[in-house]
Amino acid sequence: MEKNFTEGYARRVPSEEIQQKPSKYFLPQFGVPKMAGRPELRLVFDAAAKSYGKCLNDFISSGPALQNPLPAVLIRFREGAIAWSADIGAMFSRIRLKEKDQPYHRFLWPEEDGTISTCEITRVTFGVTCSPYVAIRTTWRAADDAGPGMEEAAEAVRRNIYVDDYLDSTRDLADAARRAEAVRNVLADGDFHLGHWASNDSKLLEMVQPQVAPNNSSKDLAHHLGADDPEMVLGIIWRPSSDRLSFRFVAISPSLFLNVAARQLASGFS
Repeated sequence: MEKNFTEGYARRVPSEEIQQKPSKYFLPQFGVPKMAGRPELRLVFDAAAKSYGKCLNDFISSGPALQNPLPAVLIRFREGAIAWSADIGAMFSRIRLKEKDQPYHRFLWPEEDGTISTCEITRVTFGVTCSPYVAIRTTWRAADDAGPGMEEAAEAVRRNIYVDDYLDSTRDLADAARRAEAVRNVLADGDFHLGHWASNDSKLLEMVQPQVAPNNSSKDLAHHLGADDPEMVLGIIWRPSSDRLSFRFVAISPSLFLNVAARQLASGFS
């Protein structure tokens, strides 16, 4: 949580400000494991938790559905011989909430000295029903604001992003390097920063690598994968070196499958 305070994603609200701007809503929070088998937790704010029969999400419109269809994004990812992926770091946290909306995103936080602080989220929050729409629409605004000569990159931003993942492919390396740089610049102008690059062509990563900013590590921008190192792409396992896609699934015993099927059939006649 301290990282959120340091980065400005949340803040402690002074008592005199609470008197001037009373709290409108308090969000409960809980921790979820970042990775299975590891102790690190990711803090999640629950905008769907009900109090007196209502929750914050009940009063917020989700907005129109702007998400690109998943099959379409994956098909475009497989069209060209040179494929690559990247993700937008801390995508929701790059978008600031209006000050008038922040009192609806307050929460209580226990301090090390045992006191309880009233805090406030200052950025778009995962779990709030409108956040996906706001995030996607803001990337589209970055595309809309792209200057002359950036039309191809702007269209790629609109068509090839799914949540915070960017997937693309082209026929040759030169086109891939040109588009990757252009898309990165379009998004960076909107304060969205692509990192965690992966490609089925190591030369593309080498061309992307020199663009690392002085205060960023190369690990944040691009990584080189070994012969069998998998990469997760929209829930699908991608092995860039061999350019193979696969799924991971848990086998269901025949008896369990038959029991579930029987219950489903029976429910149709009840």
